[in-house]
Amino acid sequence: AGWTGKQVGHALWVMNSDGSGAKPILEIPPEQLREGDFGSVRYSPDGTMIAFLRAPVGDTSQLRVFIMNADGTGLRPLTTETGGWTETDLAWSPDSKRIAFDRWHLESDGWKIQPIGLASIDDGAVTPLGPTPVSDGAWFDFSPDGTSIISMAGTILGQPYPTTLVQPTTIDTTTGQVRTLDWQIGSKLTWQRLAR
Repeated sequence: AGWTGKQVGHALWVMNSDGSGAKPILEIPPEQLREGDFGSVRYSPDGTMIAFLRAPVGDTSQLRVFIMNADGTGLRPLTTETGGWTETDLAWSPDSKRIAFDRWHLESDGWKIQPIGLASIDDGAVTPLGPTPVSDGAWFDFSPDGTSIISMAGTILGQPYPTTLVQPTTIDTTTGQVRTLDWQIGSKLTWQRLAR
């Protein structure tokens, strides 16, 4: 091993749980690199697809959610929106049919946070859900049945000892109805998933 002077890109690899059989399934060339590439890499709950972040080809000013088959084929952007968008912090729905994500839109005075986006993997149309989060975005997770998302401000998550508490909200994924919960937290939370 040693320095060859050749610039290399980023690659997404898969391997067996024991570390054997490692192989790249997707590579991003050096001229297309952007900070955040391969951020939030997640297999779909049914194991058939992978979602991750990367810049669209030819435009490293954006960061978007991309999806592909688990073997690396069928690569495409999740959403169909054009223009200046950055998408981060993705979460799959339990049925592997939708993805929720934080999103910012580029406006004349800079990047502006938008409500959580929810997109179907079939058509990529984005439905905005809930109130507009704080400028850092939101932390969120689907309920085990996929009918709602629990959300909280992302700002408090960057500190090892939060100085503020927030009230989480639940958002109905069909109607968009928001309900603020009656208790406060200062860290991430999770839904209970019962063994079957």
